[in-house]
Amino acid sequence: MKKKVILPVIVLFLIAVNFTYLSLEGEKNEELIDISETSDVKMNDNFVSSSNENQRSTLQPELPKTNSLPKFVGYIVNLKNTAKLDFGKESDSPPTEAILSFEVIFENQDIGKQKRRGILRNFKVTTPDKGALPTDENEIGFLYAYKAPQLYTSIDMLGLSREHPLGSAAFYISNLSYSTSDEPVTIKEASRSVVYQYQIEGASNTVKRRLLDILYTDQFELGSIVDDIKDSWSGQIGDDSFLTEANVNLSMRGDVSLDMSHNSSSIAENNKIKIDMTIVGSYQRFDPGHVEFKNELFTFNANARFNSDLESYAAKDDISNDEQYYEALNGLSNSLSYTESVRVGQYLLNFKTLSEIKSMLSDEALSPLERQAILMAIQDANQPESEQYLGNIINDPDVPYRYRAAGMVNLAHLEGATDIAMEAFKEVIKRNDSPMLSETAMFNIGNLANKQTTLRQSGIDMVSAVLQSNTSSNRERLIALKSAANIDDDVFTPTFIKSMNSDHPFERNAAVEGALYRPDGRADAVEHLLNEEKTVVLTTASRFFSTNEMTFIEQGQFYNRLVKEESDNKQSALATILLANEKQRPQMISKLEELSLNTNKPGLTKILDIYQQQTLSESTFPNVGG
Repeated sequence: MKKKVILPVIVLFLIAVNFTYLSLEGEKNEELIDISETSDVKMNDNFVSSSNENQRSTLQPELPKTNSLPKFVGYIVNLKNTAKLDFGKESDSPPTEAILSFEVIFENQDIGKQKRRGILRNFKVTTPDKGALPTDENEIGFLYAYKAPQLYTSIDMLGLSREHPLGSAAFYISNLSYSTSDEPVTIKEASRSVVYQYQIEGASNTVKRRLLDILYTDQFELGSIVDDIKDSWSGQIGDDSFLTEANVNLSMRGDVSLDMSHNSSSIAENNKIKIDMTIVGSYQRFDPGHVEFKNELFTFNANARFNSDLESYAAKDDISNDEQYYEALNGLSNSLSYTESVRVGQYLLNFKTLSEIKSMLSDEALSPLERQAILMAIQDANQPESEQYLGNIINDPDVPYRYRAAGMVNLAHLEGATDIAMEAFKEVIKRNDSPMLSETAMFNIGNLANKQTTLRQSGIDMVSAVLQSNTSSNRERLIALKSAANIDDDVFTPTFIKSMNSDHPFERNAAVEGALYRPDGRADAVEHLLNEEKTVVLTTASRFFSTNEMTFIEQGQFYNRLVKEESDNKQSALATILLANEKQRPQMISKLEELSLNTNKPGLTKILDIYQQQTLSESTFPNVGG
């Protein structure tokens, strides 16, 4: 390996190290936090003597309580690392900086439940030399357990490597934990055990922690680290007992001993790098609104695909000629790797004209997947030209319809899109080259307005105009309703409720789904479903309840309708709704099995047989290691 390749890899390794000064793998974690006087980690002697001199009660100030827990708890996280690296050479390297930002969102915090779900999203690593490093992680799922008032334990990162910057998410999440007791809290991780003590200042509801001791139990795969750590942390507790903000300031000195046994060259004397670093971070609570927890984010090893992307990006040179470009494009069409997409997109925007790119989209020598990869690459490169190029492509009649439609999806999801994108969508609708293109544009106006708050009102106005027009066809209203659901705004709640009375079942389907996700529309949607005769409308409820638990009243309402239902198809639809939520399914299966035994309901029996076969398959071929 050449020296220029080794350096970026080490820099990326240090990003992971610098942001965490620890290393862990969620899948190795057992119970992470023990609260007891018999910690297996020895207390710092200075702290013990200090504690003996100032005996305090273990009772902390009582926190305010609320009657209900929030559905989702979200935090915006920003961490800045400054590191000084000493390679032991005569030349003195300047300090390096890296900035990590992301959002963390926790599912509702029901105490005592296991396997709670969380999402890390909008992840970005920025360094001065490379700018924003590309990442595939639009959303990363993780699992955790929860203890009141706000202790996050048993973090499982689902296969994400601990060398990855987000592989140490248990550390990030520990900065959102606190205890109301001043007894030492031991946080056990795969590579170490850490002991904290929390103290609440009652008048201000400020909580602070003190780092008491650390015991390392594991080493890094790429090298070992010996550190001298100072930790400063404080948080502000809100009225609902959750932190509204937290701030962390860490400093560390130590040596990283790299294993270069597979290399003939060395970049540091004795393969050791001395590091001196600080990490300053802030956590700010925000309301994430409705968050979809997609099942595929939480399967075993779901995040393993992210492990090599950053290292691969650092090690690869930029594309410099057409031969390299077509080779990379072919690989991208199969891998869909974000890092490869950025490389391809940068080459296109830096070395190809818009006319040349359009020609590629019409080139039959390229496969359909390769041509769609071109559009994805332009989006992922995220340069100023990206928005202009995509906006032009979707309105060019010489570009095949298929790729104009695909380009709309890329444009709607372009990070930092502006009114240039919104105007491009409006132009597609105005041109009306085909119903398919106009519908795709309207649908993606909703996606764009959802992602870009500055464009939200413009999107609302466009969609509302279609829904309020007496000349809109049922098909146009259907697409507008779906676009309204994408915008995710309460302004559309009355429209959803009104549209549930449409004579057209697909329009009712879209209206019911939109209303279910609105706080003031859910009850109306459920009431409508209890009298709905079309299974195509009923089935939309199963999608909603798969990620949202039914209330006790809702369970009873759907069950009572199932008891009275004579149609086999509607029995199946109602049973699917009742069994949609994984957490509520075991108890509901027992209830439905009893109903099936005592009544003649073929549609219900069919659904129960499907779930029985699924359970048998899972027990025969278990998902080992999850």
